[in-house]
Amino acid sequence: MKLLPAVSNPIPGHHPKPPLLPKVIDNKLHYEVKKILDTCLFCQKLQYWVLWKGY
Repeated sequence: MKLLPAVSNPIPGHHPKPPLLPKVIDNKLHYEVKKILDTCLFCQKLQYWVLWKGY
């Protein structure tokens, strides 16, 4: 079986926007959260399912 090259645009006519770049504050990258969708406990630590702004 041979692998085929990936299709650069799998949905014809669809041109997705590039993701927003993170903001740099105090030489650290910061991403904006649009919405927290869910939370869960994993190994006694709280984790968040996040919808990031621009994605």
